[in-house]
Amino acid sequence: MLTDIGTRSYVVMQREPHPIVEVEVAIADAQHPATHWGWFQKGANKPSSIWPTEELYRTCFHDSPESQEREGYGQTVRLAVRPVGRLASQ
Repeated sequence: MLTDIGTRSYVVMQREPHPIVEVEVAIADAQHPATHWGWFQKGANKPSSIWPTEELYRTCFHDSPESQEREGYGQTVRLAVRPVGRLASQ
């Protein structure tokens, strides 16, 4: 799961089992296959929410992402997320 779990010291203190890794996030296309679901709030230039499955993504909305889109609050996008660089926990 992709999540912002805080600084390295926070992760060490909490004994998080997964390393922190730098990732690249792009809008999915033919060269970047979709791996995650995201939400772009109206006027934003980066996603405000990123989830690895549609089921988890849909739980972020009190009704549905489609109704939020119809109301003009933002847009669902398919994202390509891939690790880059070295592990930040090293």
